[in-house]
Amino acid sequence: MPLERTTRHLCRLYRQSPDPWGHATRAYERAKFARTIAALDGRRFRQAVEIGCGIGVLTALLARRCEALLGIDCVASAVASARLRLAGQSHVRLGVGVAPDDLPDLSPDLIVLSEVLYFMTPAEIIRLAAWCDAHAAPAARIVIVSWKGPTGEALSGPASAALLCRPLVGWSHRSLDGDGYRIDRLDRLDG
Repeated sequence: MPLERTTRHLCRLYRQSPDPWGHATRAYERAKFARTIAALDGRRFRQAVEIGCGIGVLTALLARRCEALLGIDCVASAVASARLRLAGQSHVRLGVGVAPDDLPDLSPDLIVLSEVLYFMTPAEIIRLAAWCDAHAAPAARIVIVSWKGPTGEALSGPASAALLCRPLVGWSHRSLDGDGYRIDRLDRLDG
């Protein structure tokens, strides 16, 4: 579970604004999400998980590439907004929860972590890496998007991504730099 201080902070941000980072309105966010989708290389996915789905802007883009998609976030009001945004898309499920504790027993071939890892503790990130390694399907892809600037949390974006990547030895790793962010793409080698 994210630190109580972090959870309170995120809930406070969503009380102040239904879209605290401007995911639905800022050109920067649209460009970052386009690069995130480009990191999928045009692939379609059988089962995807987006951890930290927020209000569902990226989720809606991912939904076009997935047969089934689960989005989770620890902020209930954000998940409520995502449900409105994705209403009518029966292949998308959304829930309130934290990773890895609230992830169901599934075998995704896509796991997306967009600007969420640095809100987790190092122990949670290591447990999440173990969950990914144990549950991901053959030929699965993990896409991590990390802000490169100060996060106000214990870990920076690149440090949190490195912590998740380190134990995933059976995966190839490629990093792409963007304007203020980095995308790490991992592909399972046993597929």
